[in-house]
Amino acid sequence: MEMVEYRRLTPADTHIITMDYDTETLERFLRNPDHYLFAGIAGGRVVAWLYGYGLLRPDGRSMFYIHSVDVVPERQGMGIGTELMAFTLAALREEKKYYKCFVLAEPDNERACRLYRKVAAREEQLLFSKRLDAET
Repeated sequence: MEMVEYRRLTPADTHIITMDYDTETLERFLRNPDHYLFAGIAGGRVVAWLYGYGLLRPDGRSMFYIHSVDVVPERQGMGIGTELMAFTLAALREEKKYYKCFVLAEPDNERACRLYRKVAAREEQLLFSKRLDAET
């Protein structure tokens, strides 16, 4: 297995992104300085990704919200998600732009919850959600 390189992607990296997103939409996302796409790259392709957003609070402080962490199926269970989380948290800490990082996960998503418990200082959130694009 080749080594995995971890880094924050830029609009110039869209050619290596294997996620099912339109290239123009990805480039627009990545041009926003408060939008982040961190990736694990092996063999010239993205094998893991984490994307999230910086959120400005009314008190002037900013938090970082991790929206999604994914690892391609053939690389799951190898510690890549954990390494990507560690890389991301170190990069955000070094940037000194956000005072807190958070992620929400469905309780029945056991793999995600296991990953987040490894890196969290504490577990304190409940998840409430409501779709806004549907009547139900």
